[in-house]
Amino acid sequence: MSPRVYSVHYTLFDPAGAVMDSTREREPLTFVEGKGQILLELEEAIVDLKPGDKSEVLIPSDHVFGPREEGRVMKLGPDQLPKQEMQIGQQFRLGGDPSAPPATVIDVTGAYYIVDTNHPYAGMDLRFAVEVLSVREAD
Repeated sequence: MSPRVYSVHYTLFDPAGAVMDSTREREPLTFVEGKGQILLELEEAIVDLKPGDKSEVLIPSDHVFGPREEGRVMKLGPDQLPKQEMQIGQQFRLGGDPSAPPATVIDVTGAYYIVDTNHPYAGMDLRFAVEVLSVREAD
């Protein structure tokens, strides 16, 4: 049996129930089963569903991005940033490495920037509400 292609809408909620991301106002998420294109636990829950089915999936933080690590918060000088002037909330990749996790400026103290290199969802249990739109055999 060849792998199947799924098209789904999802809404991602933080632990307090606030929406963090959703495909409802854009193109649905499309993935091929078994190719590692989405979180494993999310895929495992979706592949048992049929078009029109809806489900909720809770993925514990230790199965996703792991715990927040205080050692990943660092103090950097402006010469260590991609731009000399950065604002709180701006993100960049350390060393310009596209595979590095995003670093987020969380504070500015004097001449230094406090930067968090934890994944933005680290330490969070993630809850997805999913709706399967279509399922087809992969070509």
